[in-house]
Amino acid sequence: MSLRAEIAGFVVLAYALAWAVWAPLWWTGAVVTKGALPTHLPGLVAPALAAAVMAALGGAAARADLWQRLTRLPRAHVGWALALSPLPVIALAVMLGADAAGIGRYSGVAEGPFAALLLIVLLVNGLGEELGWRGYLLPRAQALWGLRRGTLATGAIWAGWHLPMFAVLATYREMGLVALIFGFGPGILAGACVLAHLAALARGGVVLTVLWHTGFNLGTGTALGGAAPMLLSALAMVWAIWLLRRAPQSMAVPPPPG
Repeated sequence: MSLRAEIAGFVVLAYALAWAVWAPLWWTGAVVTKGALPTHLPGLVAPALAAAVMAALGGAAARADLWQRLTRLPRAHVGWALALSPLPVIALAVMLGADAAGIGRYSGVAEGPFAALLLIVLLVNGLGEELGWRGYLLPRAQALWGLRRGTLATGAIWAGWHLPMFAVLATYREMGLVALIFGFGPGILAGACVLAHLAALARGGVVLTVLWHTGFNLGTGTALGGAAPMLLSALAMVWAIWLLRRAPQSMAVPPPPG
């Protein structure tokens, strides 16, 4: 299977599986809010499922490669520190007046023990997305389109996948056109660069991207509010600009097999 076919197959599956979950919410007029049901979360595991299906179709080498990206750990401590960088930013936001208790109210999750919420976000939002976007798509996009363009193409595909959420997710519905164009779009491309850097630090593994994605979403997808979303977005933007201008090779992940 060619790289183009692998990418196309993955994108079709990731979109179709997620949008099939979110379509009934849109059709019935349901809106996903923080700390309550209904939920959009089952759709978030679609990228991981799509990656697993495509790896299975790709043969033994593709399956082994995906498993290695799931389990491979970074060699340097700096990777762990960067992966956990949203946590001090969240702490700073709390010191500046954000609602610390609000971090326990996450979009599409009924209120309950914070440990349970953290596990859900880690497995569904973090691993469910990252095994697909950074574990499967990013290596192939970089191999096909080059380092910068492949990383940004991954971000653009990831952004497009979110489109139904603007109909069903309360936090997305509140965005105006200006916020969508100048906030969400550049923000998710910046996030794609940051996550590519973390994947590179883990030698292509997704463990660091799962942690950073989880921390970022705890600051932006909960009722924490305050300065947390702005500070986390600023962190991602500055980081991404540095990577694109000064250290693009720091986003390079090992290529796929074959």
